[in-house]
Amino acid sequence: MGIQVDIITLDYPFTSVPYHWHDAHVWPCNGRNQKSRKVLTLLKAYQIGLQQSKTLPVESQIVILSCWLGWASFVGNQIAQKTGLKHYTILMGQDVLRSNRLHLSRLSNYRFQHLIAVSAFQNEWLKKNTGHSAGQIIPWGLPKSLPAFTSIESRQNLILGVGNLIPVKNWDKWLDTLALFLPAHPEFKAILIGAGPQKAHLEQRSRDLGLSGFVTFTDSISRAEVIACMKQARILLHTADYESFGFVLAEGLVEGLKIVSTPVGIASKLSDLLGNTPTELANCLEEALHHTSQKAQLPTMMEVADQYIQVLFQAEN
Repeated sequence: MGIQVDIITLDYPFTSVPYHWHDAHVWPCNGRNQKSRKVLTLLKAYQIGLQQSKTLPVESQIVILSCWLGWASFVGNQIAQKTGLKHYTILMGQDVLRSNRLHLSRLSNYRFQHLIAVSAFQNEWLKKNTGHSAGQIIPWGLPKSLPAFTSIESRQNLILGVGNLIPVKNWDKWLDTLALFLPAHPEFKAILIGAGPQKAHLEQRSRDLGLSGFVTFTDSISRAEVIACMKQARILLHTADYESFGFVLAEGLVEGLKIVSTPVGIASKLSDLLGNTPTELANCLEEALHHTSQKAQLPTMMEVADQYIQVLFQAEN
C-alpha cells in the first residue's frame, strides 16, 4: 500500500523552508512556540493543509492525523470541516487532563470517536475528565525486539531515573523511595538523568535525606548517552503521577532494565513491580534484585503502523 506523508509543523523547527524527512514532505510554519505568532501560525498551517489536499489525485484517499489535542488538532478539524476529509487525533500526553479544558470542551461525539489514545490508562483519564472514551487505543510499539534475559547480577549496582524535572514526574517520591532502600544496600548508586525547574529543589532534598553520596544528578544528555546508561544499570525507577504512555519504560525494558514504577501509562503492561507509595516502591526495588521475569504486552513498531493504517483508511460507518 503506497502512502504519501505530508507533515505540517506549527512551532518547530525554527524555519519556514519546506524539506524532506524520511521520504515525508515537511511544511514548517515557524511558530517558534511564541504566543505573538500563534494566529498567523495557525492560519498558515490551515492554508498549507487546504493547498496540499488539492494537489493530490482525486482518487486518493486523504486522511488528516493531528498529534496532540491542542492547536494542531484545532487546525486539523478546521481543514476537515472545509474539505470533508476524515480527521483523527492522537492523544499524546497531558492533553486529556482538565488543564486542557479549552480543547476538551470543543469535542463533539463524532470527534471523540476519532480520538486515538496511546494507553488504557490515558483513556481512563479522558473518560474521567469528559465522560467519553477515545474511539481507539493504539499503544506505541517497542522499538525493537526484547533482548535475551540478562542476569541482573551482571550489571552495575545502579538505579536510574530518566525524565524532565517537573512536578508531574514526582521525583520527590523517587528520592523518598531511595531513602528507604539505600541504607540496606549501600553498594547501590542512583542517577537522575534530566533537567528542569525542580533541579535545585531536588538536589537540596537529596542532601536533606542524606543521599548526597548515593545520588548523582545530570543535566540533559543525548539519547545515545541515556541508552548507554540503561545498558549498564540494573533498575529503572519511575515515580510519575501521570504518564499517557511512558516511552522511557519501554526503552528501559528493551535495554534489559528491571522496571519499578507507579501504575501509570503502560507500566502494568511491562512489569509486575508496581507501587504507589515510597514504601511499596522500595519493596519493589528489593524484589527487583531477584526478579527474573519480563512482562511485555506491547506490539512492535511495524504492528503499530499496521494498526494505524487499518484505522485511518477504514470505511466510515
